[in-house]
Amino acid sequence: MKIESIDILKQKIIRTYRKHGDEPFLRTNARIYTGNEIANEIEQETEFGVECVNTIIQLTIDLLARDKMKYEPKPEVDPQAGVEHKDYSGYIGKKVHKPKSDRPFKSGFKINTVKGVIEHPILGIPAYTFEEDDSYVECRRCAIAASKATSVYDCKHFDERQGRNLCCNDKLLHSRKCEGICDKFEEKL
Repeated sequence: MKIESIDILKQKIIRTYRKHGDEPFLRTNARIYTGNEIANEIEQETEFGVECVNTIIQLTIDLLARDKMKYEPKPEVDPQAGVEHKDYSGYIGKKVHKPKSDRPFKSGFKINTVKGVIEHPILGIPAYTFEEDDSYVECRRCAIAASKATSVYDCKHFDERQGRNLCCNDKLLHSRKCEGICDKFEEKL
């Protein structure tokens, strides 16, 4: 085993003990150790720290040998592994937004209309193209900008540039709440 691998293992053990902080963690005949104290002992490679690491390794080997713990090596990471390649063509013509980032599209709008679905040139996964601009965004980053209620675009105060209703500041739907506000908003105009 390489020295770097042993150092990585040691750092992982230290991080695990640090998670327990100053709460009592290990009781010996002599005293009670906190997670941070054990981590310090391992970092400083004291006799107690080395014995802790040795014990962890021995216990792990023993658990594996008795089939109490299963070891399955992690497969090589494939960037497309686990990516669901569902058919996104049903979203063509629909309005979408970016719910996690809430950032506007290249067009400057917070809501764009799906023009088509392509394979992302870098990631190799489905991506939307848009009517409003020439950009593409991976499909899983977008969500349909509508709900069970009425579409946000049904509100006569919807501002496409800002991607929201001006009357109630709602970004996703024109709801009953919005209808009452619309009337008051009209009066102010």
